[in-house]
Amino acid sequence: ASDPPRTFLLCSGHSTRPSMEVFGLFASIVPVNARLQVSSRFNQQHSQRHIVPDIVYSDPRCGGARRLLEVKTLGHTVAEHTAAALAQVGTRGAPRIRPVDRRAAKVGPEYVDHARTIDSALYAAGVPSPPAGAMGPAEQRLRSYDRIQPLVWGHLACGSDDVHQLVDVAGDAI
Repeated sequence: ASDPPRTFLLCSGHSTRPSMEVFGLFASIVPVNARLQVSSRFNQQHSQRHIVPDIVYSDPRCGGARRLLEVKTLGHTVAEHTAAALAQVGTRGAPRIRPVDRRAAKVGPEYVDHARTIDSALYAAGVPSPPAGAMGPAEQRLRSYDRIQPLVWGHLACGSDDVHQLVDVAGDAI
């Protein structure tokens, strides 16, 4: 199957250097002995123990800023497409928030929560805790990237704002 985000990046003509499903992106922050302890504490699925972005690339429009791309899809579900959800408006008649953009808004906070969960597991495994109010090593690594760019595709081929930005990157190169 074709992978539209990677195809756009590879065909953009820029040196975006996309990498797909980048395992081990956060591995260097964890000492080996703590990594073994954390792995034994996490008895859930693989995806719950690691942060694995779908694509990592350098955005040529932003001086080569490193970005994490996370691809999500929305099906035609009742929760996302009820009349109440579609009619949701902001204050004073602001435009409707499309389901794909509503889902995209959740991706960044989910990544941060996941990094904090990993940091908590590291502290429990004996990695020294940072001073109060400071970020842990997983959250620091996550925030070292320019941004998390959620690419959310809807059931009728609609895309989130970030999908359209990615299309612009490819379009500018043509």
